[in-house]
Amino acid sequence: MSFIDRIRDRMADGWETAYRWASIRISAAGLTIFSVLAAFPGLVSEMWNALPPPLRDRLPDNFGYVVAAVIFAGTIAGRLHKRKDRNDG
Repeated sequence: MSFIDRIRDRMADGWETAYRWASIRISAAGLTIFSVLAAFPGLVSEMWNALPPPLRDRLPDNFGYVVAAVIFAGTIAGRLHKRKDRNDG
């Protein structure tokens, strides 16, 4: 058995269509956001300073944690939501 075959045996049923699952799409979006922020650490400060002061004052201090929590909650909700066009449950 080749290395690739062993990996395929360990994949979830229907992994070939995983790109259509909402949980995968939300996770990929979150990974993209946090990867860009990790690659360009000054970007957060620039974006924050570009916001108008009245909007900045309305956002909570822990806004980054709120964004992360929303992404993770969206992942869970996307995975649990049953869609008619899905064949994985």
